[in-house]
Amino acid sequence: LVLIALGAVREALGQGTLLAGAELLFGPAAAAWEVRLVPGFEGWLLAALPPGAFIGLGFLVAGKQWLDQRASRRATAAEAMPSQA
Repeated sequence: LVLIALGAVREALGQGTLLAGAELLFGPAAAAWEVRLVPGFEGWLLAALPPGAFIGLGFLVAGKQWLDQRASRRATAAEAMPSQA
């Protein structure tokens, strides 16, 4: 799932599309699956290059850490509140 998310983010930022070239994997029926996210957006070259993958992975890891810390804080706050039973 992480690789799919990383690939989708890189394609969206690097080309401005999703599923571009899907016909190479799924056959001619998938040629119409391409989604252009922002018309006229040419993309950022850095996102398409290998360093863009490392930067994107870093953002995904940072986001996961943030979500874990947020859940931990909420769990701690819920334990600290007296039960209302």
